[in-house]
Amino acid sequence: NAMPEKEILLPDNQVVHINRHDGKPVLGKHHEFYIDAQHVKWPLTIRTWRQGDKMNPFGMKGHQLLSDIFVQQKWSATDKMRALLLEDAHQIICLDGFRISDQVKITAQTREVIRILFNPT
Repeated sequence: NAMPEKEILLPDNQVVHINRHDGKPVLGKHHEFYIDAQHVKWPLTIRTWRQGDKMNPFGMKGHQLLSDIFVQQKWSATDKMRALLLEDAHQIICLDGFRISDQVKITAQTREVIRILFNPT
């Protein structure tokens, strides 16, 4: 079943695009992410972070608190307040301005790729 293209409008004129991606992912951007569709448990939710939120950052073993990630990345209080994350039914998939979860990374077995583009203001 084909994945519909979604454009989600958020407060502060922010937009998030979620669509199927054919072709080579463009890696290393802070607001554009590519994930393995097979490892996503729908529905997807976009929200701001809450105390106690955890994710398993790409390339790392185990989970980290987002509050610890913010400190390590030297995010300001404003950046933290405005931080957006995308989660599925089970986990945080990506943190805008940071990276995706290791659980949804693209591998040699990936058959369908989802592109997530956060449009920062």
